[in-house]
Amino acid sequence: MRSYVSEIRVGILVVFTAVALLAFHAQAWAVCANGNPGEDVIVTLYDSYGDGNSGSGWIKDADDELVLVLPDFDGYELELESTCLPYGDYTLRYDADSFPFEFSFLVEGPDGEEILTGGANTDLSFSIVDEVLGCTNPNAVNHDPASNTDDGSCEYDCSGTLVSATLHDDFGDGSSGVGTITEIGGDLVYQIDGFEGYTHTSFLFCLQDGEYEFTWTFAPAQDFSNEFSFSINTQTGDIVVEGDGYDYGLPSISESFSISAGAVYGCMLTGAENYDPAATVDDGSCVFLGGSCEHGVPTIYGTNVGGGPDQWFKYEGLSPGILTISSCVPGNNNADHDTSLGVFANCDDFSGSFASGALVFNGDAGLGECPTASFTSKLTFEVEADTTYYLFWDNTIYGPNLSFDFTVTLEPYATGCTDPNAFNYDPAANLDDGSCIVTWGCNDENAINYNPDAVFNNGTCDYNCSDEVISVHVDGNGLEGGNHVLRSTDGLIVYDLNGLIGDEPVHLGPYCLATGDYQVELDFSWFLYTADVSITQIPSGSTVFTETIDGAYPFANFSVGEPYGCTDELAINYDPLAVTENNTCSLNSPQCIESTTVGVGTHQATGEAEYFTVMPENDGHLRITSCINGQSNGAHDTELEVYADCTDDAQPIAESADAGFILCPGHSYGSRVVVPVTAGEPVYILWVDTYNPAPFAFSVTETDCIGVVNGGSQVDVCGLCNGAGNTCDDCLGVPAGSAELDDCGVCNGTGMQDYYSDADEDGYGFLNLPLWACSDPPGYVTNSEDLEPDSTCDIEAVDVCGICDGPGPSTWYADTDEDGLGDATSTVASCLMPEGYVLNMMDDEPQCATNDTDACGICAGPGPAAWYADTDNDGMGDPNDSQLSCSQPDGYVANMSDTEPQCSTNDSDICGVCGGNDEPGTGTCDCTGEPNGDQEIDACGVCGGPGPATWYADTDDDGLGDPDESQESCNPPDGYVENADDLEPECATNDSDVCGVCAGPGESVWYEDTDGDGAGDPDSSQQSCEQPDGFVDNGDDPEPDCATDDTDDCGVCGGDGTSCLPGEDVSDTEGVSSDTGSEDTGTEPADTGESDTAETDTGDEDAGNPSDDQGLVEPDAGSSTGGGGGGGCSAGPGNQSPQGALVLVTLFLFALGVRRFWPMRRSA
Repeated sequence: MRSYVSEIRVGILVVFTAVALLAFHAQAWAVCANGNPGEDVIVTLYDSYGDGNSGSGWIKDADDELVLVLPDFDGYELELESTCLPYGDYTLRYDADSFPFEFSFLVEGPDGEEILTGGANTDLSFSIVDEVLGCTNPNAVNHDPASNTDDGSCEYDCSGTLVSATLHDDFGDGSSGVGTITEIGGDLVYQIDGFEGYTHTSFLFCLQDGEYEFTWTFAPAQDFSNEFSFSINTQTGDIVVEGDGYDYGLPSISESFSISAGAVYGCMLTGAENYDPAATVDDGSCVFLGGSCEHGVPTIYGTNVGGGPDQWFKYEGLSPGILTISSCVPGNNNADHDTSLGVFANCDDFSGSFASGALVFNGDAGLGECPTASFTSKLTFEVEADTTYYLFWDNTIYGPNLSFDFTVTLEPYATGCTDPNAFNYDPAANLDDGSCIVTWGCNDENAINYNPDAVFNNGTCDYNCSDEVISVHVDGNGLEGGNHVLRSTDGLIVYDLNGLIGDEPVHLGPYCLATGDYQVELDFSWFLYTADVSITQIPSGSTVFTETIDGAYPFANFSVGEPYGCTDELAINYDPLAVTENNTCSLNSPQCIESTTVGVGTHQATGEAEYFTVMPENDGHLRITSCINGQSNGAHDTELEVYADCTDDAQPIAESADAGFILCPGHSYGSRVVVPVTAGEPVYILWVDTYNPAPFAFSVTETDCIGVVNGGSQVDVCGLCNGAGNTCDDCLGVPAGSAELDDCGVCNGTGMQDYYSDADEDGYGFLNLPLWACSDPPGYVTNSEDLEPDSTCDIEAVDVCGICDGPGPSTWYADTDEDGLGDATSTVASCLMPEGYVLNMMDDEPQCATNDTDACGICAGPGPAAWYADTDNDGMGDPNDSQLSCSQPDGYVANMSDTEPQCSTNDSDICGVCGGNDEPGTGTCDCTGEPNGDQEIDACGVCGGPGPATWYADTDDDGLGDPDESQESCNPPDGYVENADDLEPECATNDSDVCGVCAGPGESVWYEDTDGDGAGDPDSSQQSCEQPDGFVDNGDDPEPDCATDDTDDCGVCGGDGTSCLPGEDVSDTEGVSSDTGSEDTGTEPADTGESDTAETDTGDEDAGNPSDDQGLVEPDAGSSTGGGGGGGCSAGPGNQSPQGALVLVTLFLFALGVRRFWPMRRSA
């Protein structure tokens, strides 16, 4: 059987293919969202400080035409709308404001891919390139020079091994050097140019089996050779060889390697962590302990030793806490130990740099952390229990990769409140447990910034007053309905108090008063009525004035002007610093000596001025307080003074007016003191109920020195609670010294001082808004130099030094060695010159005043010494194994006198055995130890062994080896056997059929589907392994040339049976001849039309083969000449039907077309 291919099919296929290719090519054109050729880009502007940038910029095309304006912006970042850039070259520039170092930008494509990034005040170029797919490798046989995006279609004519080179730079700035691959002792094979960024992979190139050398030559100006590394890789990803710039300042590095078809590359050194017994070629990838993240050296608490070059360690902690890792230890110095440390949670996070992907990292600890070696590294971070952390020491960037010490210290968690601003701050805690009580703010509802949630007043209350703020407390009777006023001494009413004061205690204010003299006048209903009047400064709580007045003289005269206090030198509470008398002076009374004695416990006071005597039973401290539950500020606003004796000149050893919310949270006007006592020596308590003489309770309790019952705090010999305990007399530890604790508890301190409101946050305080305090209150500063307190200068225009439109702080450089030169790596930004800093950065050796530090970090030192390996620990050094070092390395000595470095007794016998039995002499020993023996160690390390065996690949696991795929190895590689008996290496049953299918059935029978109806012609078939085009797997088609299987009597597929009938003769209405062609010889007489019966040709007299007559109606070949006869299917010339002629022509053309263009079957 044979078939003919249809030109129609081919033509249609060509057209369809052309249209599809045209459509594919159209889809490959990259366009913007608006349909124009190019790429949509997004530009994002950033400001690291978060205050935006007031500059501007642009993007221009190659013709210098403006494409996009880059505006000023606020905040941390501004993302511009997507912009369509046509293909071409562009320039971007952004001219920033006075802080260009804070600005950066990012240009990215529609899928987030980075196109360009950079900073301010420079022109930066980039291109938008149309993507052209194809093979971009110039080493491929189908390289397309017009392509710029590889589509994976590259094909290679390589009978050797395809390899590529991967280059890496730890710092991410690439290398401008050049790489070469040469044959050992031969010619240059391949050259690789410099690269940018972190990693670059070259094109694949072909290497034949042989020996090669890879060399990378660094550019003369590039000293950071220690950042560089490389690997040569096969197309399947196997590493052939790898290496790195192991030190700083190398001119070049080289590594040799082998290429062998079918080789197994790997580590062949048995001592390595990644030893591969199946490897046949060592690829230089051997990793020893510490050489990779997965094989880090375990750390110990205490001192660990780093090897010098890049090295991995791992910390496996069992307990949570705060871990500190530091190379700032004695013996380490900047010259030799410029370390960098990164800590990683997972090895996969590491991307070549100690910083990239790290949990925490540190390059230089700095002078603050390590004054003696600021280039060392120190990290302190939290660690979890049962968690492994991976430590990468990127060591000695500048030094000679010397070993160094580092320490690992764990501080276990101590839970508590770690917020120093909190009321319950625990300085010993390092893990916050959420217990902090931090509700600071203005809790005075009279202030304009009153915070109802504030528990602790932080001194920030604002009363909208530039003078002094006071409050008035009145507690008396006979005042209801009176005319009460606060006036100045010139009679001018400052505040009208009518309707505000009655017969109940009342706090009035706040009132804003300038410095001067004032008077409160109360209108009593009877001259015998009295009232306690107290004036208090806000927010310090200082007493401005206190007095009891009556209706006979209803005036309380007081002065405003700090500081307030008792100015009477005879009073027991005389304050020599007081300028303004506040009427609080207290004089001794005989009541002190005759007072009631009380002990530890709770007692009652009358509320009037009253003394008590306490006789301590033990040495220690007593806490005396009226801060007792149930007592309130309104009824129990007490004052407390404690004396050591009752003499006229006695001064209180402790006193308390308002204990405050901190010491007395529920009763801030109560009193509380803690005093030291000695057993048997009395102390005297004076209670003064300032405002409301009502009975109240107080308690006396034995405590420690800070007032905690059964607490552990003690006073040291210096008199300091929780002090260091040095032998001393004063608080500084100076015997018989005069230093004392000030009123803020600071030894030799200045005591409380004025702090000034810094409302505009420019670092300068306003003179007219002082606050008397011990420590820095939020929103206040110690200077009063603010010339613009109302922020008349725009806050954004005030620099950090408080200067409007100022340049900001200067950069100062540490002059550690006091040679007048500054250290460029240790800077401080400050408005004023800090001590020990200068303005220049010219010090090349910040730790050496003479600037001639040797390699050991010793200023004017002799440099490193030579040390020799003492391998056998006999005290003598190997002259052939030495190193230069500043300190003696472990296992090294200063001499080189060892004649037998491997034998501590220096008496090896003839076989080289240290202390052996053979007599010394000449000769050799074989591997069995036999003198002059002939046994050798084979390549597998076996004494007298046969060497590596040949193993054959068992690809189909049938126990038989492939004779065409083998390798030599000491041990059987995985998937290999000893025999080479496999006739079919890919078929375990060794019975592949003619189609190559293991245990397959052989060729299948396929039937031609001529009419495309899915059914095959049983008379037209062929055998094949694969299904031929136009064939199916069944022979079920009854009409192979008719897809619908319904051919009519006229032989028309899907016809109605009338297409072959002749036209009707009007002269013969009685007879119809149905000639089937049995007598159609061309000589039949013309039908005369006289017969009334139908003439049927049965085919008995056909001249042709009767078997050819299949009942199809065929045109009569005769030439009937009758004018009106219908004796045959063919009409004569006189009565031919036009429709019939059209049918004949159509059938002819159809038959011709089928024979010409469609497969036709012919029987043999």
